[in-house]
Amino acid sequence: MPEVPEVLLFMVEQQKMGMKEAYATLNMGVGYVAIVKPHDVDQAPEAARVTGFKAFDAGVVECGEQEVIVPELGISYHHDELGF
Repeated sequence: MPEVPEVLLFMVEQQKMGMKEAYATLNMGVGYVAIVKPHDVDQAPEAARVTGFKAFDAGVVECGEQEVIVPELGISYHHDELGF
């Protein structure tokens, strides 16, 4: 997970938000998401770097129930929570 910008931590503290709500609402510094084919995953961070961006492998897309799981944070969102 990327480092959370101080301004977002301040906003979360001021609004007394839980981390689940904060990541759903503020994105907490994750930024844009690019979905790439599995064989391109290793090249994606370098492609981002040469264009001035930082990138990391955030996980996989799988068939099944629509949900987002963030194991590092112990957070999961079901389709009705994020509107997809």
